[in-house]
Amino acid sequence: MNESILISFIRGQVSENEQEEIIAWIEESEENRRQFNSLKNLWALTPPSEYFKQVHDSGILARANKITGLARRRLVLELSKYAAALVLIIIASSLTFLLTRSKIEKDLGLSWQTITCPPGQTSEVVFPDGSVATLNSGSSITYSANYSVSERSVKLEGEAMFDVISNAEIPFTVEARGIVVRATGTNFNVDAYPSDREMNITLVNGIVQLIASGGRFLSEMKPGENARIDMVANKLYLSEVNTDYYISWQKGIIMFSNKRLGDIALDMERWYNVSIIFSDPKMEDIRYSGAILKNKPVDQVLEILRLTSNFDYDINIQENKASIITIK
Repeated sequence: MNESILISFIRGQVSENEQEEIIAWIEESEENRRQFNSLKNLWALTPPSEYFKQVHDSGILARANKITGLARRRLVLELSKYAAALVLIIIASSLTFLLTRSKIEKDLGLSWQTITCPPGQTSEVVFPDGSVATLNSGSSITYSANYSVSERSVKLEGEAMFDVISNAEIPFTVEARGIVVRATGTNFNVDAYPSDREMNITLVNGIVQLIASGGRFLSEMKPGENARIDMVANKLYLSEVNTDYYISWQKGIIMFSNKRLGDIALDMERWYNVSIIFSDPKMEDIRYSGAILKNKPVDQVLEILRLTSNFDYDINIQENKASIITIK
């Protein structure tokens, strides 16, 4: 199907008959669905002027297939400037389609936007209401097209620091690993990497409520508190903490207190995009307290850790994929 017609469809600028024809074409084959998603995703991530220049110069689908993780991050940074206008365009121009074609919208992912932060980097996402999420390495966040119109809900996988604009009528909610963090205006950090045994919520300012899947109320948090949730034992522990230990990663510093080497290794895998293997599982239980600068090379960090413990390591550099570090 002609790309210009699909672009008009995405922008809500086609007639009802054309909508029917395009929807039928999308459902006709997996290849059609793939082409439409490529076109739609690029349109959502690219500023309007740059987008139409790319259509004219090189063909939109060819461009979509060439987007790399680095380019995607660059576009994410620009997305904050255009997010409000983009969401309003989607809502205003596609209202009829949303009401009559909800199943197709769900299947094609038209109503959701996902931002992913590559390993070894951090990214900032500015939502339409001005709230900000700073994503840590290897994290992703998803929010709906009706954000700030009828709800302020996001889904998180990984870690993010949230600076939420106050709005008592429309609470801000973060869903991660089956836990919902609800706030009206506050500053808090959510650490919810799926590979970790524990999930941590740390409140800097304001008040948040923690709610389990199904709507069961768990706890209310006050500034300076940390909620540590053991995802295996299904237990929540609330305590007063030095919040710097949980939010210093935004400044490129990782602070830890009595932390297992196995857990530090998981963090290092995300920061440096490496794979760490322990030749002896007992070494994972070595504990450390201190701080690491994220801008230091991985071998320097390992040297610092090695000086206080009895272990050695090998680094096997892999071409075009994550290097392998063996701690022995």
